[in-house]
Amino acid sequence: MKISSIDEKRFSIAASLHAGGRFSNAVYCKGKDVFVCNTDHTVLIHFVAERPFDEEVRFFANDYASDELEMVEGGVVFLSRGKTSDAKILNRIPDTTFSEIAELYKKYQPKRLTNRVTLSRALVFEHLQEDLSHIEFGSQGGSFFIVQRDLYSGRLIKAWPKEGRLGLFRTEGDWEFRGYRTSDVKALLDFMESLGGESLDMYFVDPFYSWVKNDKLKMDGMVTTCLYDELGELGILGEDQKGGTNHGREEPKKRWRVKALDSTVEGELNNDDGKQRIIGKRRPLLSSE
Repeated sequence: MKISSIDEKRFSIAASLHAGGRFSNAVYCKGKDVFVCNTDHTVLIHFVAERPFDEEVRFFANDYASDELEMVEGGVVFLSRGKTSDAKILNRIPDTTFSEIAELYKKYQPKRLTNRVTLSRALVFEHLQEDLSHIEFGSQGGSFFIVQRDLYSGRLIKAWPKEGRLGLFRTEGDWEFRGYRTSDVKALLDFMESLGGESLDMYFVDPFYSWVKNDKLKMDGMVTTCLYDELGELGILGEDQKGGTNHGREEPKKRWRVKALDSTVEGELNNDDGKQRIIGKRRPLLSSE
């Protein structure tokens, strides 16, 4: 099977993001549908295939080695052509099937696209730190804001688009701030820009997930929100699940407090190094809950 040039570029970008540690993902194709889903199942990207796939194709993006491939029982074979020799490379395939991913896409595809914001990588990350775990998007007083909290230092960043710039905003009312994993947002915007896109429309259709879309690239999909900090569970290294210490003794804990935009976050500092440890609770699309 020979992959078309446009789909080959999509697969190469997925492989590059995977190899760079930014977006571990797998690819699923059949007919006119191409899906890229991360292994945590918190981001699902859909493309319209340039040329229909006659059979189901699925593979881990990091294994992508050639625009010539063949599906075999329990695996995928890539034909790699070199200057002095050719080779066939056999790899395992994801357990999740195309049908499961397609059903997931269909299940969450919104009937109405509401609360639209047009985003670019520059807009989102001009003032934010890419190494912090979470980003929040929200609407207050009819305006769109991007928020990032550093619970180690107490620093809080609140950014908003300049008038006339990206961040085109259409809402049916304010919505609460929703947390997303920084790596998920980066992967979506990196994928879009690597394909030559300038912006990505993000629709805040549900507290559980947001829909994304770029018509020029024939790309859409979704990213789930993430429960963390005051929205979810706090985890402190050195404590077991019952609140005791790993050493079998109770030790005095220092308190920390961060004044957020919409609430006050409180927790305890680890005695060893004085840093709080936050364990975010992801919200996967594929879940038995």
